[in-house]
Amino acid sequence: MMGYEITKNYIQYGNARSGQKLVGPLFITAHDTGNSGSSAHGNRNYFNSQQPSASAHTFIDDNYILEIVPLDEKAWHVIYDIATDNQRYGDDANDAAIGVELCYGGSINFNEAYKRYVWYVAYLCDKYKLNPSKDIVGHSTLDPGRKTDPENALNQNGVSFRQFIRDVERELNGQGIASSTMELLEKGDAGSKVEQLQEDLMKAGEQLPRYGADGDYGSETVEAVKAFQSRHGLKVDGIAGPNTLDKLEEALTEMAEQKPNDSHKEAWEWAQEKGYFNGSNPRKSITREQFATVLKRYDDDTK
Repeated sequence: MMGYEITKNYIQYGNARSGQKLVGPLFITAHDTGNSGSSAHGNRNYFNSQQPSASAHTFIDDNYILEIVPLDEKAWHVIYDIATDNQRYGDDANDAAIGVELCYGGSINFNEAYKRYVWYVAYLCDKYKLNPSKDIVGHSTLDPGRKTDPENALNQNGVSFRQFIRDVERELNGQGIASSTMELLEKGDAGSKVEQLQEDLMKAGEQLPRYGADGDYGSETVEAVKAFQSRHGLKVDGIAGPNTLDKLEEALTEMAEQKPNDSHKEAWEWAQEKGYFNGSNPRKSITREQFATVLKRYDDDTK
């Protein structure tokens, strides 16, 4: 993969670098430094001189992708007494994962740091034949009781973890980062992206009875977005930002994977044909919570 230069400047052996060999790697743990404004070299200097019983393989800011521990050695970036890493990957993160830290805040240009972060993680996936959707995990997922990274840095800059994974996938496929880190749709916008949003809202069961998917983000679309946000525990502001768009994609994926039991299969197929699930019949579109309504409509239609 063509991309950014990787600088290798390894710290000395000590508490932060044991020299023990890594298994695999089997997966990648995504971090942020948790220290706003600290640079890649600043972090390297700290771990080299202070030698805490902690470290990561790579630190990335807006200028450097800096590897401070060789990728075939262990780094101490996740505590051992958690179970999620073993449940998911069959091993401890310190023993089998590459830890990648995103530097952010202060004078660091987030967009430039993020582009390097995405590219480098894609590079690792390519190098070690890892699947971004399965083999990249946030520190917060492994240790949710104590850690909030990398969402801490990503969310401050309008990026969700799901968007990060999508951007890594796009980078792997040669498509580049999908959008600006602050992509959102709001009242007054128009065009194909708004039309797609409206179609997806209807597929998810929200109502756009008057205008449907007309490509104009008007009051009706605002209310549909608010209804979706309320139903899914999001901030209710009528703006389709990264978190709302990610939740919408997640909801549609879950709906697509739903399978009816045998007793409801005929009614389910009937509802799909009528367009009650896929948004093609927006005046009658329903959510899975309203599945009982499908059965009634089926009974009424087939009597």
